Amino acid sequence: MDSHTEPEGGFYVLDRNHAREPQSRALEALSVASAYNDWIFSVFAEFIGDRALEIGCGTGNLTRPLLEKAKEVTAIDIDAAYLRVLSRTVRVPQGRALTVRNQNFLEDMTNLAGFDSIVLINVLEHLAEPEEALRRIYAALVPGGRVIVLVPAFNFLFSRFDELIGHHRRYTLRALASELTSAGFSIKKNVYFNFFGMAGWWWRFCVFKKECLTTHAVRFFETLTPSLRAVESAVRPPAGLSVIAVGEKPLGEGAGIARADNSA
Repeated sequence: MDSHTEPEGGFYVLDRNHAREPQSRALEALSVASAYNDWIFSVFAEFIGDRALEIGCGTGNLTRPLLEKAKEVTAIDIDAAYLRVLSRTVRVPQGRALTVRNQNFLEDMTNLAGFDSIVLINVLEHLAEPEEALRRIYAALVPGGRVIVLVPAFNFLFSRFDELIGHHRRYTLRALASELTSAGFSIKKNVYFNFFGMAGWWWRFCVFKKECLTTHAVRFFETLTPSLRAVESAVRPPAGLSVIAVGEKPLGEGAGIARADNSA
């Protein structure tokens, strides 16, 4: 029996027991955030090559735009239920290839090598030892390959909801850049993302201490996304709800490691 159904809204949900989990409910809510997901992808799209690995792909919210850019995408997640949703809902464009695996890269690196792009969207903050994860990612990239990381920003925004969805920490530009350079990467991009989203997060999760992200809240933010995207495209934000960074593996053993001059 399938572990998900398709409601009238046009997006898939997990089975009732699984959907009660805060992380699953958040993924379901974000499945309707097409404008927001496209905005995220636009920040790093230029760094995606032909052969991409998406770690922690969830139900495929970012797998869709990845398939429009990369010729081959391998999507892995430790939750098989998420992957069943992805396999049912993500359309593979003609001329593209998608491989989906239930795999924990921290325990099993089988067939995870030779990528020119590796994407982790809201993954690193869940890991107890992010440095070890980044070293494994470094090894899985070809020379000159890029890792793209999105993580939540600023510990003052850490809430009960963060705990419920398994976050160990939130980041600053400097903290994320430090982890990437320690693993051997040079920093190609390091920016805050979604400045105005900080107020909504603080109000909902820090002040009112909500313990879930609802589809209603995401749909409301979707209406604002085009305007917010236009503003941040024109003016680089001094802070944001997330940090997005791109690290590059040097082309040769002699290549130096450049630290980001825009860390803060």
